Amino acid sequence: MIGAVRKLHALGARSVVAAGASLGGAAVLVAGPALTGLVSGIIDFSGEPDLGPGAGAKAALPRIQAPLLVVAGRDDPYADEQTSKEVLDAAGSSDKQLLVYPGPWHGWELVQNAPTAAGARADIFRWLALHI
Repeated sequence: MIGAVRKLHALGARSVVAAGASLGGAAVLVAGPALTGLVSGIIDFSGEPDLGPGAGAKAALPRIQAPLLVVAGRDDPYADEQTSKEVLDAAGSSDKQLLVYPGPWHGWELVQNAPTAAGARADIFRWLALHI
């Protein structure tokens, strides 16, 4: 992920936002501390902070300094509202926001298939407009 961000900058990108969903959301959180100064923000769609010993984002969260947006389904069986609040609370960034939508939607479903997907996309675009 870090290599991809560096490549985008080398190709002329002035602003990069790193995003991931589900396991990719967990990966973007793990990479978060190393992304400081390289990205304009990080978006986590339903990333699980604890995937087992040595395989989670919990240890990285306090070291994330980039702006952080966490997007969650209230009843997501993997990363519900409470779990997502814990991610946000643990994150070191002073610029962080949580968007929670009703239902069990997970990952990209939040912006593709959920009944609230259009509203979620609009909310995310507003956040992006403030950070890129």
